[in-house]
Amino acid sequence: MATANKRPLAVLNVKRYRRIGDFILKVRTVILNITNNSALFTTPAPTIIVVTDNLQKLEDAEATAQTRVAGSVAERNINYDLVLENIRNWIIYVQTLANNAPDEPEAIHIIESAGFDVKKRGVRVKHR
Repeated sequence: MATANKRPLAVLNVKRYRRIGDFILKVRTVILNITNNSALFTTPAPTIIVVTDNLQKLEDAEATAQTRVAGSVAERNINYDLVLENIRNWIIYVQTLANNAPDEPEAIHIIESAGFDVKKRGVRVKHR
């Protein structure tokens, strides 16, 4: 198991993907990475099919919202929140796999294989 004081974390910097189009591209990348590494990611929850369907609904809702139909932005936001919750569940899943990795380089490899960003936590030293 990776050491507790220097365990890398799987993160998705949502601020970097504020535009819906950028967020959709990032989620597509994560779906592709998890699909291509199915030997490593055997049981993601929710499944790849569920996340792909939810992402498609978000894309459709975004296309409708761009036409400025009344109520379409609220519908898009609901779909965005659903996809974001799916991705957060995958981050927890990938983090669990990384926590069970034998060492830090393997944990980093697992996180990067899923397409998430790595945040390294180090030991903080208080100055007196």
